[in-house]
Amino acid sequence: MLENQWIELVRVERLPGPAAPPGVALSRRRPARTRDGPAPAAQTTAQLVLRPYLRAHLPTYHEWMQDAALRAATATEEMSAAEEAAAQAAWVTDAAKLSFILFDRAALAAAGGGAREAAGMVGDVNVFLLPDGDAEVSVMVAVPAARRRGLAAEAVAAATAFAAARLGARSFVAKVADDNAPSLALFTTRLGYVEARRVPAFAEVHLRRALPPGPAGAAAAAADAAAVGYAERAFDNPDLRPPPPAQ
Repeated sequence: MLENQWIELVRVERLPGPAAPPGVALSRRRPARTRDGPAPAAQTTAQLVLRPYLRAHLPTYHEWMQDAALRAATATEEMSAAEEAAAQAAWVTDAAKLSFILFDRAALAAAGGGAREAAGMVGDVNVFLLPDGDAEVSVMVAVPAARRRGLAAEAVAAATAFAAARLGARSFVAKVADDNAPSLALFTTRLGYVEARRVPAFAEVHLRRALPPGPAGAAAAAADAAAVGYAERAFDNPDLRPPPPAQ
């Protein structure tokens, strides 16, 4: 995706808009300093399949982000289809920026479970390694019918465990709009985050969860993930296959 070099951190301003829909808990999207690396594996929880963000997911994802309420809740600027495609291509092999699409496990199985199958998509979860050593975690359940089922908590537990084991992340931060009561409850009540600070300029609350250092931290994250039925699965990412040889 990116060349093997550090890139500058980009800050995206929070957009004005209505209160976040229940079940939406995504903090400001912004790329961290990153380097090349292997794409993440797929994961499962009791209710979800988490897969790396693929080109096949773009139409559904782009359609979600035409919703002004979702863009406001996620502090995301409106992007054209071409811009979204360029962003997806830039995330595919990034070792320090994990982006997973969330699938309803039952719906995906009913659709045949193909790796490029968009049926069953319900949201996404992301973990960005930041220059200060924190890992920013964000989650979005975009499909209204999929909210209030505990999917966001499962997704964060899975992504946190993966980041702790694969990236060595030990301190996680979530940046949530201060009027997004469901998301604040998700991170504090369900996931054990505590308020670190408030940022009035962005109308945000920064929540933090610090794991123990070393192997104990990875074990703590793994225990949380085990409670939601977490498992890691081998995944042949079609976006990473080499092009066929020229004829």
